[in-house]
Amino acid sequence: MIVVALLALAGVARADLPPPPDIVEACTVAVCPAGTTSQTCAASFEGRGDCEALEAKGYVRACKSAGASAWTEVMCASTAGNEPPVTPATPKGVPAPTAGGCATAPAGSSGAALLLALGVLAARRRP
Repeated sequence: MIVVALLALAGVARADLPPPPDIVEACTVAVCPAGTTSQTCAASFEGRGDCEALEAKGYVRACKSAGASAWTEVMCASTAGNEPPVTPATPKGVPAPTAGGCATAPAGSSGAALLLALGVLAARRRP
């Protein structure tokens, strides 16, 4: 049973690893289109208070830096008063955001299948 609990927690522990030291951060103020102002804000799993304050002033989130517990967001806003919200460009090499949640396991990895297999094996051992 302890092994099953440890395997279940392994995916959660992997989710908060820092990015590799050689990563080149693609989320910078350079992603904001010309003619806009840009600001960065701090965010974390506890909340996005600073970023939400910028959104209330008309800023739009352009991108989010690497990080699971804490990260930085780049916000863009039009410099003129009554223009529609800015649509930031997606930086090269960064996948466009998708609808839905986030994943903590690599694609193709199935922790649930492993747990099911271990459960079946454990059930077969009992007389």
